[in-house]
Amino acid sequence: MKIIKIIFAVALITALASCSMSKSDSDNSISPNNSRAGSLARFSVVDDYLYTVTTSELNTISLANKEHPIKVTSNPLNFYTETIFPYNDLLLLGTDNGMYVYSIVDKSIPAFKTFFRHIRSCDPVVAQNGYAYLTLNTSNVRCYNGSNLLQIIDISDINNITLKKEFNMDAPNGLDINNDTLYVCDNGIKILDVSDKQNPQIITYINDISAKDIIYNNGILIITGNEGLKQYKYKNGVLELLSSISASR
Repeated sequence: MKIIKIIFAVALITALASCSMSKSDSDNSISPNNSRAGSLARFSVVDDYLYTVTTSELNTISLANKEHPIKVTSNPLNFYTETIFPYNDLLLLGTDNGMYVYSIVDKSIPAFKTFFRHIRSCDPVVAQNGYAYLTLNTSNVRCYNGSNLLQIIDISDINNITLKKEFNMDAPNGLDINNDTLYVCDNGIKILDVSDKQNPQIITYINDISAKDIIYNNGILIITGNEGLKQYKYKNGVLELLSSISASR
């Protein structure tokens, strides 16, 4: 089983790396030196630095010498950390009690910037165009007192983060955003129009897919779940399976 997991992880990283080349937007452009990991990821590459999180540490690794990476810093975190997502010159850390924001203006030394608190719940996060999107879920034993919600947060002024809207979900996990279309793993895939941040609308709900995390790339949805990794072409609310890698024994 361990070998299967390793192969699956390598395949996922390879797929995401190849996809990252072509994705860009006004706030969060992805270059060949930047990774495009999913919202549940514990690592991210920005330029020549790899950032990883454990449950209690934020690590910075220099990739300037690709053959000999060097650990530069290790920031202790006094909170249970689950995910990491890069946005502009920031790292957004999803934790069980809120979203922590670290500045990487100096990429070698991440510095705490601000914090957005929510109820105790597990929360992957993605961001684009001045807004962050969090799913809060109760699936983890640490989060059983939380709620199952989608939160839309205005981060256009990082020093004045404000909650714009909460939207009830069933059991949300990973998510991704492309302009005003949000893709959420929630007992399947829910695709939402979030152009009106105060009134998100479900465009379509596909409930026959096992989905834990999702990445959108140029009309392609890369979805990971209990069955493995699958790529779908998405158009007008319809998914067409393109390829898959099984995670079975």
